[in-house]
Parts: sequence; structure tokens; C-alpha cells
Amino acid sequence: MIARMVTLPTPANAPLTKPVPAPAEDARRGFAELPLAKALTVVGDRWSLAVVAQLTEGEQRFNDLADALRPIARTVLSERLRRLEDAEIVTRRQYSDAPVRWNYRLTVSGAELARVAGVLADWGSRHLGDGLPALTHDECGGGVMVAWHCSECGPVTAKAVTAR
Repeated sequence: MIARMVTLPTPANAPLTKPVPAPAEDARRGFAELPLAKALTVVGDRWSLAVVAQLTEGEQRFNDLADALRPIARTVLSERLRRLEDAEIVTRRQYSDAPVRWNYRLTVSGAELARVAGVLADWGSRHLGDGLPALTHDECGGGVMVAWHCSECGPVTAKAVTAR
């Protein structure tokens, strides 16, 4: 059974599900070996998900990214872009030879990760901001939430999902 995330409409005040404890076998493996720990080594530092979220607007030049992500230091942005490129989340394309300049865009993997950034922004808006959903349906403006969806069975509850 492979679980994937889909978005479903929900009222703005929909209750959140409780976190599911990790299975006993995951506790024995150690956190560093878990997929979440591995993902956090790539995007768990400050600014990485912000860069991914900004690139959802399409291919951008370094200076445009730096302006959009103020007050990020240019050295930090450069380092984050390099790490994201090494992880194949971002790709770059040279657009000028003298001086050498690059455009950056998300890869397919990066576009998948951008959904995580959107969900995190929604959580932040609901729980640390104004309480309104950050994810809204374009047609009606209603709040949108992420739900668990099994590729074999359809919608499932969070309690029925296990991380491997």
C-alpha cells in the first residue's frame, strides 16, 4: 500500500488529526536512519523550504530570489541553492556568459517538496498567524486541507498510515 497526499476542501476550523506514534521497529532503528531525518538533512535548515516555496512561481534569477526572500544573506542563498541542486531539488540554467549568471527552477522532486512547504505555511497561518488557512481553493476561496490517500484503497485516516 503506497500512501500519497491529496488536497480536499475543508472548513477553516476543521480539527487537525493527532500525530501517530512511530512504530516500535522505527524506534529501534534510530532517528538518523529514518526517512524524515534524511529529508531534514537536506531541507531542515533555515531558508531551504522558503527557497523551494519561492521557486513554485517559476524559474527565477539569483537576484530575484534574493529580493523575494529578504532578509536572506546572499551567501546563505547561494549555499542553500547549491545544497538543493546537489539533492536534485533545484536545477540551474546559465543565461549569461559574461558575467556568468544562472536561472533556478524546481525539478520534479522539488515540485513534490513544494507541497510540503505549502502545507507548512498553512499550518503556520492556522496556528501561529491569523488562524485562517493559507491554502485556498482558487474557484471558491474556501480553505483546503491535505488528506491521506492510499493508491489502492482511496482516502484513509492518519492513524492508518505508517511511516517506513
